[in-house]
Amino acid sequence: MIASIPLLALTISPRLAEIKLLRQATSKLLKKLSTPSKEANNILLALSEITSNVVKHANPAATQLSFNISTNDDCLVFEISDDGGAFYHDIATLNPDNHLTFDESGMGVNIIYSLFPECQYRRVNDVNYVRFSIAREKTNKGQVSIAVVEDEPMMREIIKSYLPDYYNVQLFEDGQQFLSFVASGKKFRFDLVISDISMPQIDGITLKKQLSEHSDYAQTPFIFLTAQDDIDLEMQANRLGIDNYLIKPIQKEKLALSVERALIRHQQIYSLSDKEFSNVLKPKVDNNIENFDIAACNISPFAGGGDFIFQQKVGDKDLVILADVMGHDVQAKLFAHSFAGFFSGYVHCVQNFDLSKMMAALSNQIFDDPLLSQSLVTYIAVLISKNGIEIASAGHPQPMMMNNDGYEFIKVSGHLPGVKLDIEYPTQFLPITSGQRLLLYTDGFIEWARDQDTLKQFINLLVDKSKTFDEQAEEQSVADLSQQWLNCFQHSCGKINDDTTIVVIEKK
Repeated sequence: MIASIPLLALTISPRLAEIKLLRQATSKLLKKLSTPSKEANNILLALSEITSNVVKHANPAATQLSFNISTNDDCLVFEISDDGGAFYHDIATLNPDNHLTFDESGMGVNIIYSLFPECQYRRVNDVNYVRFSIAREKTNKGQVSIAVVEDEPMMREIIKSYLPDYYNVQLFEDGQQFLSFVASGKKFRFDLVISDISMPQIDGITLKKQLSEHSDYAQTPFIFLTAQDDIDLEMQANRLGIDNYLIKPIQKEKLALSVERALIRHQQIYSLSDKEFSNVLKPKVDNNIENFDIAACNISPFAGGGDFIFQQKVGDKDLVILADVMGHDVQAKLFAHSFAGFFSGYVHCVQNFDLSKMMAALSNQIFDDPLLSQSLVTYIAVLISKNGIEIASAGHPQPMMMNNDGYEFIKVSGHLPGVKLDIEYPTQFLPITSGQRLLLYTDGFIEWARDQDTLKQFINLLVDKSKTFDEQAEEQSVADLSQQWLNCFQHSCGKINDDTTIVVIEKK
């Protein structure tokens, strides 16, 4: 089973007003995922019942409620946890699979169970966990065409036999034959390409590079299936924006699952070449800030990607925003460009700039705009002055203050933008001193860690790199350190599944 992909993670105070915001954010995400209205209504009803029960019935009362939505190849998964009392034990009987059998309780839990019979409950270390899921609608396979590019005749036939017969599979002897088909001008276009790497005339790497330059195939899902189990070659292939790198011999089920996953990921992607567009919007910063050095690094396994950085002078201060638009395709990059345009327009139009007011204005714009409201964005904003840094967050991961003795998460938080009108975004001031480095990052930088111990080991590795850097840094800059940290990330996480950006700020 392929690991789940996180879509939304919120932690709130268990109050009814906060739950309303959580419900609105979930509704927006379900709409973006094209969830059928009946299923979306059932999810929102179950979410309302579960979270309201935490507020009304937990004894002792909960102080924190966390909500997560993730997806895998088969379903959307919803998880709610809280630190309140275990009131469900008074109304529910757990069978050996942790499935709930509810008595009449007046808490609406019978409704939850009727909507989601597989709903699970458990209590671990004084924390309540409730989990339910819905099956995801599969890709429309009846119209899907797959090109298999393989020079070995027997292997071509094996691959075709491994793919379900509802796919339209066509076979090509090598990269040259497939490129000739592409260049023939036929209106037919394949929905996915599976290719070997070692082939005569044109190999798989060259084939993928040339397809990336073709307007009809720049965004087409692409899977390498090769006998070359070589980490350097795999890294080279991944940098081309492929969907998977599979090693022969391949199991039938694994190949079919990889194809299905790639098609789901790309089913709403734009069919245009975004190479130049992505390069223009690649996250970067200008290190022309008085009293501070700043650097940024970015890596993306996809052609598009929603990470972006906005930087602008505001009087005698510098505004830097690191944002993450949900998605890995050109659509995410287009939304990123729209948000960057808003920030630019706002900064140029207001006379007395206020960080909180800017963030509230963007949130209202997202709430009111029928197009922007379909997107999901988080960001963290810093306003740098000669005395320090003012910082605020809109649903973004907490930054870290790093030094050679360790690290500390900066407890700054704020609502996802656009979930309601007139959200207030609190700011705090960081009087950063020499020897400290503020690390901003998008969620891909830490979400790969499978548990807290793994995350701590990774961050301590960054601290060690910082120590070594300071001991040898006579001719190096903060840009060199940020690249070293990103290299640590690449080495630690293995396969990169999300575009990742870091920004490092230090006192000169």
